[in-house]
Amino acid sequence: MKKTFLLLAFLFLTLNAKAQEDITVTASVQAPLAVTVPQNLSFEALLVGETKTIQPSASRSAIVFVDGTSAVNVGISFTLPTNLTDGTNTLPISFSATSAGFAETNDKQTLTSFDPNNQTVTSLSSIGELYVFLGGTITSGGLQPIGNYSGTVQVTVSYN
Repeated sequence: MKKTFLLLAFLFLTLNAKAQEDITVTASVQAPLAVTVPQNLSFEALLVGETKTIQPSASRSAIVFVDGTSAVNVGISFTLPTNLTDGTNTLPISFSATSAGFAETNDKQTLTSFDPNNQTVTSLSSIGELYVFLGGTITSGGLQPIGNYSGTVQVTVSYN
């Protein structure tokens, strides 16, 4: 009897020793991000010894248009130059904590400022759009060579 009880207890424990549950697997397919630059950052003419700042809300700030999946978070980051160049000549350029901004529409007056030196995260609008604006500051020294200086800013936008 004792052996039968032990055998039944062993079988009972063995039968209840495992359990299983289903895992639901989901995926969300998002539209690819499209990034275009309808307007570049332009300081126009600068005098020798002058400092000029373009705010992100200014008419000459760069405009970056982002199109993707509606209401999804995106990360925005920049690779920023420290100098513009004309041959071997350089012209310092800098970007402050308020040199960039974003808005759901192409309305610079509604932008939210951010530091382009650090990645920021925001969301695309309900129709999947975002506008990013970039300004900066250039300073020519008293002996700055005359020339046409240029440089490249790389903007990266990714789903976050």
